[in-house]
Amino acid sequence: MKAFGWRWLAGLACAAAGAWAAWRLHGAPRLGVDDANIFFVYAEHLARGAGLVYNAGGERVEGVTSLLWTLLCAAAFALARRPEALLLALSVLLTATAQAALLMILRRGRRDAGRGAAPDLFEWAYLILVFASPAYVTWTTIALMDTALWGALLAVALALARPAATRGRQAAAGAVLCLLLPARPESLLAAPALLALLLARTAAEAGPRAAWRAGWRLGLALALTAAALTVFRLAYFGYPLPNTYYAKVSPSLAYNLREGLRYFRRFMEESRIAAAGLAVALLAVGTRAYAQTAAALRAGRWRRLWAFAPSDLEATAWLALLLLALPVLTGGDHFAMARFYQPAYPLLCLLLTQAARACAPPPAPAAAAAGAERVGWRRAGAAAAALLALGPLAWWAKAFGNEPNWAALAAGSPIQHEFRIAENGLALGRAAQTLFADRAPLPALGAIAAGGVKRGYAGPVVDLMGLNDTRFGHGPGDRTGMKNHAAFEKATFFRILPEMVWARPATPPATVSRDDLILKGLLSDERFRSLYTYTEITAATNGAPSLCLYFRNDFLAELLQSGRYRRTPEAGGP
Repeated sequence: MKAFGWRWLAGLACAAAGAWAAWRLHGAPRLGVDDANIFFVYAEHLARGAGLVYNAGGERVEGVTSLLWTLLCAAAFALARRPEALLLALSVLLTATAQAALLMILRRGRRDAGRGAAPDLFEWAYLILVFASPAYVTWTTIALMDTALWGALLAVALALARPAATRGRQAAAGAVLCLLLPARPESLLAAPALLALLLARTAAEAGPRAAWRAGWRLGLALALTAAALTVFRLAYFGYPLPNTYYAKVSPSLAYNLREGLRYFRRFMEESRIAAAGLAVALLAVGTRAYAQTAAALRAGRWRRLWAFAPSDLEATAWLALLLLALPVLTGGDHFAMARFYQPAYPLLCLLLTQAARACAPPPAPAAAAAGAERVGWRRAGAAAAALLALGPLAWWAKAFGNEPNWAALAAGSPIQHEFRIAENGLALGRAAQTLFADRAPLPALGAIAAGGVKRGYAGPVVDLMGLNDTRFGHGPGDRTGMKNHAAFEKATFFRILPEMVWARPATPPATVSRDDLILKGLLSDERFRSLYTYTEITAATNGAPSLCLYFRNDFLAELLQSGRYRRTPEAGGP
């Protein structure tokens, strides 16, 4: 535990410092990205007893991808006045836990190679490589998404994917594998893969009987957890997978592979460190495959093809390759800075340090006896050597390891607008709540970004992207176009016709706005233009907030005729 403790503290120090730097460089965001605020909507409703719903009193829809992160967010909302700060602290702690687990794998490799168990340069090199990536730090800390939880569970599961010497360790491995299932839908592939690694190593080191005993216990636990989760989803939401899957993933495998490969290529182009780690993973897996095939051919027994115990490096390589492949199968993501690949990034860094250690010469044997003065000189020399070795690595990793690097982030954040969307949405939702607080029922508001706005507005919000609305999420369409924004269909919208739509028209000289592209030409559609007017209204009393939205014409006429609302002078009204 002592060895884990100091490594956890080292990871905590790096994660906290990185989170502070990322927070400043991204413009000091307060709420996380808008998708994180969708988690918070469900969490707040759950904490208040309204259930796992997006609109209180509305349909039950699983508009979040991680049920486990939602439950943790609900606990934060129940316990803290500022849940975002508590969740940021939790994200930093989870990131530190992931680093400690992977550092323990490095320590185990050092001990197994007869180099002792004390920390060495390779562990510090690993931390340098990981925290040289502002993308990794951003998505695992200040974004307030489920990335830190998913990455921490994967790292701990990998560290535990080895022969269990005691029932307690086997139970710990089983608990982590089961926790993966409500953490992300991808765990339906990742958890069995980790179990297979554990059983392969158990069979080689403790025998097939031990592997069989561990396999049926852990396999049964995984199967029961998956079955219970599926039954709950079917009973509560009506579908076996989160609604985000149906809204985001195209039914066309060819389209998903094409978009996913573009996403993968972009990640490799943006991270030289990740690309180098991928090369190590492919080399490790390819070398093992060649060796096993050659051994099976020589023996004439194909069963020997699978009879091997993956080393720590090979186990890391297999898991890293799986995590790199999963976003390819689902078509990638629309966020910049490769959100889906951040849980795999530390594994790629670990592969680099594992390979470097394997190539390094063994340490020279210590002198049999030495005075205190000589010991002091040796320690000073070791410290100087460490600086000489790690200094250039830190410089290279920071300057050239990833794009954008920390210096480029200071010049401009590629995802700062994602944080601002949440804050602007919250402000707009609160303004709508203030303006229409005395109306019953509250008018419906259609929105593209549905996180922050719903936190501020108690009325019904129609998520036009379908993440939180099964009418779009399970509606017709091929889910092609702008990634994660393709579930919208105009025919479905015209069946709903919310009183207000939060979208922006084109600003001259442009003829088409980004919102119009996302909404597949809705804003320029003749039928929409005949039904809605883009204008700004406020209350007739002074000091009231204003709303600049598309208003359905009959609803707008009702507001203006009531005498309690007026158009602002800028909107051309009275």
